Amino acid sequence: MQYNDVVSLIRKEESVFKIIAEETLGATYQQFLLYPQKEVSKEKQSLLIKRLEMLKKQVPVQYILGKWEFEGREYKIGQGVLIPREDTEAVVSLAKEILSPKKNAVFADLGSGSGCIAVTLNLETGAKGYSVERSKDAFEYLKENIKAHKADVTAVNADMLAKETIEALPQLDMVVSNPPYISKEEMDELDLSLSYEPKEALFGGDDGLYFYREITRLYYPKIKKGGAIAFEVGFRQADAVSDILKKAGFHSLKEKKDINGVRRAVCAFK
Repeated sequence: MQYNDVVSLIRKEESVFKIIAEETLGATYQQFLLYPQKEVSKEKQSLLIKRLEMLKKQVPVQYILGKWEFEGREYKIGQGVLIPREDTEAVVSLAKEILSPKKNAVFADLGSGSGCIAVTLNLETGAKGYSVERSKDAFEYLKENIKAHKADVTAVNADMLAKETIEALPQLDMVVSNPPYISKEEMDELDLSLSYEPKEALFGGDDGLYFYREITRLYYPKIKKGGAIAFEVGFRQADAVSDILKKAGFHSLKEKKDINGVRRAVCAFK
């Protein structure tokens, strides 16, 4: 196999294969065009073919590469951990606005997954973080990513709704979470690519709102007066989540839209 063969594959296959080819071969598409006769080693050729077969089965490119970028930082990921997405930048942006002015702030990221929310908030606001993640598979990636970015975040392998987990945390200036929020009806209609992601990170109960209700109820006493709770929300869930927060006694609601103009993050204060 030569670089010109790689160019032919890129033109023939899905556009994401360009990303896979560049990462696998350690060269850019421009280099493929400039040096068409350059030979690809048998080892890299074998890996490239294997990754192409995975792509044809609709395995997410993030899992194929074993890493993905979020807000300018690279995170190791694999099956068993939710893939970081641009949608989540909305709740991170909202949380940063609130945490940045505070001195010695402390937050908890519930259902932390790869740790992209917690790491970003700690490194960009200086707030001390606690990342709570129940899945043992995801927890290994979480620990690795915290270490790689030298973040002041404590990883906690526990059920975020368990009484003992909540009691072990300090009083918090903020609770932030991208909880499972897909309803039962939506779970039955998931795309094949989403089926590779952990179900426990997606399914939010019959109406998709289970974790919003439980987190709001259980963590209210743990949040300091003047502190806040910030959620990523699913499509058309902003009003329902806002209502949950208001009924629980939170006030001064704020929202943030994602890059597509969808109301993607909701925040309220105690």
